Amino acid sequence: MLCCVPVTNSVIHRWHYWLLQLFRAAALMLAVAAVVFPLTGGVHVHVGFLTLSATQPARLLVEAFVLLIAAHLLSGLWSVAPATSIVSNRATIPTLLLLFGLLTSLVVDSTARRTGDGGDYMFMAFQMAHGRPPTLSTADLALFRKSLPSHDSFDELQLPGRDLMGRDGRYDFVHFWLYSLLAAPLLYVATLVGAHPNVGFTMLNLLLWGGAGLVLARRVSAALLTLILTGPMVWWLDKAHTELFSVAALTVGVMWIDGQPWWAVLALGIAGTQNPAIAVAALIFAVYAAVRGAGRDRRFLPALVATGVVCALHPAYYVWRLGQLSPLESAVTGQLPGITALLTPLVDPNLGILVYFLAFTALAVAGLVAFAGPRKTAAVSGAIWPAMIAAGLFLFAFAQTPNVNHGGTFNPSRYGLWLIPLGIPLLRLAEDRLGRARSYVMTGLAVFACIWCCYMFAPRWSEHGNDQSTLARLLSTYAPAWYNPLPEVFAERVTGGDERQALPVATPGCTKVLLAGDGTARPAWPIPCLPQDVPAECSRTGALCYANGHPGAYSFSRAPRQAGFSYDPPGGWAWKQTSAPRLRRLIDRLGTGDVEPLPAGKPTSFIAATIHLHGARTWQGARALVAWMAPDPTTKVRIHVPVSGTALWIDDATGEELERVNVAPASDAWLSLPNVPAPVLLICLSPRNAPR
Repeated sequence: MLCCVPVTNSVIHRWHYWLLQLFRAAALMLAVAAVVFPLTGGVHVHVGFLTLSATQPARLLVEAFVLLIAAHLLSGLWSVAPATSIVSNRATIPTLLLLFGLLTSLVVDSTARRTGDGGDYMFMAFQMAHGRPPTLSTADLALFRKSLPSHDSFDELQLPGRDLMGRDGRYDFVHFWLYSLLAAPLLYVATLVGAHPNVGFTMLNLLLWGGAGLVLARRVSAALLTLILTGPMVWWLDKAHTELFSVAALTVGVMWIDGQPWWAVLALGIAGTQNPAIAVAALIFAVYAAVRGAGRDRRFLPALVATGVVCALHPAYYVWRLGQLSPLESAVTGQLPGITALLTPLVDPNLGILVYFLAFTALAVAGLVAFAGPRKTAAVSGAIWPAMIAAGLFLFAFAQTPNVNHGGTFNPSRYGLWLIPLGIPLLRLAEDRLGRARSYVMTGLAVFACIWCCYMFAPRWSEHGNDQSTLARLLSTYAPAWYNPLPEVFAERVTGGDERQALPVATPGCTKVLLAGDGTARPAWPIPCLPQDVPAECSRTGALCYANGHPGAYSFSRAPRQAGFSYDPPGGWAWKQTSAPRLRRLIDRLGTGDVEPLPAGKPTSFIAATIHLHGARTWQGARALVAWMAPDPTTKVRIHVPVSGTALWIDDATGEELERVNVAPASDAWLSLPNVPAPVLLICLSPRNAPR
């Protein structure tokens, strides 16, 4: 006979207690291992056939802090009255300290390196740290390079264009110097103790992150604090870039606009010196505060005057130095963007902030639903309106740049970071409307965001803004018609280059092809995709279209409008005809299912090495290689294939075979380029694909 034994609250809390103690004990063990590491050279534990190895002390500390943060949040959830711990702000200061330890450990696990325009900011800070102006001369550049360690990435700084040269012969930078001025004292201290100059920017970014955290800690729950502060901005913590500067200022503006509007507007104005769009946002928030009666406070008017003076620094300086309002004018197209261009920083699978910051996305969507609903609560902050207007302004400003797929990022667009602080009112509204499930949902999202941050947003990851994301690759392969990105994003992400691209380009397997119309029914197609006719709207000169599907079953759609996008005409790696029987049969045998662009010299490339190889394009599958090469009698390529095969030199113009060489497996074969005037194709085929 079975008896039902009730589980009492005391039993549940006892189980919770021991689980939390286990988390804390594990965190302590990891912290001890991190301390012991320098003495032992690593931690190795053997359990039967299983070996556990830890050789990175900073990563052990990261894991320890993750466990402590999870235990801290769960302890509030499992307390007798969770609503007084996690949802209130009583637990936020300890949470902030734990988060600071986590992010400091992530930074220690990274290495100093230049990203984006970091060299510009670093040089200006170096100059001002030594009492010199932030402008550049040849002598200053030599002195700066001499101060850096050998083979340092910041050594790549070059003289700007002559359009940035002042009347005194010294060069300015596109970006303003205020952020570098703030970093200059910390940079000086870092170099004084023998650390890399980038440590100065890291300390400044941590201070900015901590300042934003303190502002949040007084107004949001511990769970929401964790979710916000472990977002994508973490990757920029050790980078000499203004992302943390902008995010911190926008956070202050959003959180203080209802209580202390004078400080909110001034903070936005200071950030506006680096990015004029934020200065316009300061005006939006100032109007909102004035409408709500802030003008009756005697502190508001002086704050407006100070904000105006600060915002005027940027244009006044460049008018004085260069005779123009801002060098950033050259990065603005001044054209009306399309819907795709506006939404790209939000939802594009390669660049969208909402795609990468999943916990934020879930809560922001819930906040929008709650805001659109008929029932309002006291937690609905009026700051939602200026925040939403500013977000629309930012999206319009982002779409004005011709370089949407910019560098200086590890994946999502760095512009999208500005939208995170503007979404905080929606997050607070969503949290308020969760009701009794609030503690459980918020704790779950916070713990997920913390773990996701350590994996996805770790500062140690290298910049790779020219690779397709996993989601974009899946969409382009299996549902290409669902994803039609801006042409610049597609071209640069598929080819892996960040320079001006030549069209057409295609994904591996030719499942998605970006074509440029040339006035004929059959524009150029990229090798090895088989050419076919296109609709009339895609054949017009200059028309950009996507071919989605696979050869013989393509559907065509116009590429989204992108102001400022330009491209080069097709090179020899593109073709229009399929009438050359020899080449057509070779491509048919080769197939396109697993062929993808793979530059020579990569670890898995069949072209192991080259001599005097210029202007080449290569595609490779599991057992096949196609390489287009410009004519040069001095060119040699070394082929290293896993199985025996046949290397063919094909005349690109006629499709005729010029030379055939048998290649042995796992051995190097140097092939010389045939001495012909036209470009040639090198096709290396396995026996089952080789022509007879």
